[in-house]
Amino acid sequence: MRNTRTEDEMSPEGLRDLLALLASSRGERISRAVVDDETVWVKRYDAESRPLGKRLHGWATPLMPKPFLRSSRLLKPYAQVDRELRKMEAFQRAGFITAGLVYRKGPILVLRNGPPTLLSLVEGAATAADSHRLLRGGGEALARAHRLGLCHGRPHPRDMFHDGKNWGFMDFEEEPEAVMPLAEAQARDAFLYQFGVVALSRDAETPQSVLDAYRAGAPAATCAALDRLIAFFKPLQRVGEAMAKVHRGGDLDRFLRAMAVFSAPTAATASSKPLEAGALSDLRPAEEGRPERPPTCRTQDERHR
Repeated sequence: MRNTRTEDEMSPEGLRDLLALLASSRGERISRAVVDDETVWVKRYDAESRPLGKRLHGWATPLMPKPFLRSSRLLKPYAQVDRELRKMEAFQRAGFITAGLVYRKGPILVLRNGPPTLLSLVEGAATAADSHRLLRGGGEALARAHRLGLCHGRPHPRDMFHDGKNWGFMDFEEEPEAVMPLAEAQARDAFLYQFGVVALSRDAETPQSVLDAYRAGAPAATCAALDRLIAFFKPLQRVGEAMAKVHRGGDLDRFLRAMAVFSAPTAATASSKPLEAGALSDLRPAEEGRPERPPTCRTQDERHR
């Protein structure tokens, strides 16, 4: 699946426009433009320093009591670009859509526009059932990536693509698998994806259905790691519920809603079916107790079949 257009394939005018764009975009982390009749996105890793909170997290990582609490390594801008390209190529080799590289110069990436994001598709879905199928399909795609030994790092519906047949991912700015066991990093992926799901769901059944779909396809070791992660956050759930009586902000609301799903008994969702090829032809956006390890989780041998 080739989706990379190189500098050599650009017209002289397009290259001139691109270089002018790079000169004018200093200080902007993300900018958008049209070059050679194609929409491109410029990512500048040299545009801003890492927020203090993330730097503190990185410095405190050696003291973290659990692997899944660790921060990705703090890297210089050039190394951050290398990391994003390395992960992007790994996902592309595995058959997933990626944004595609147009140009790279030092700490700057120019990426082509991809298919509609999962976020835009869900926001433009005509019905709650359509939204349900899309979010569930995203959970299945994440499980497939995990079966193939991949980890996104911070999966959110805005960082996932769907073109009606194939799924894809973008914005590989985190690499938790480099500082913790792969199963722990993948469990963190599943945990974070659920935050986006609860924020976008239009009915009460969707979050549980998405979690069931993910568990049905995820490696057994990752399911077990996810259970350990959930158990760790259970005491914080009770603290959060007490705080919510005073003020329930957006982040706290998403945490509590996600934890309610993680803590609920696993439910069968017979009416939910995987998203099939072509199922999105009418879904384009208007504008661009529960057992500790559910029996549906794949075993380590099955993940390689």
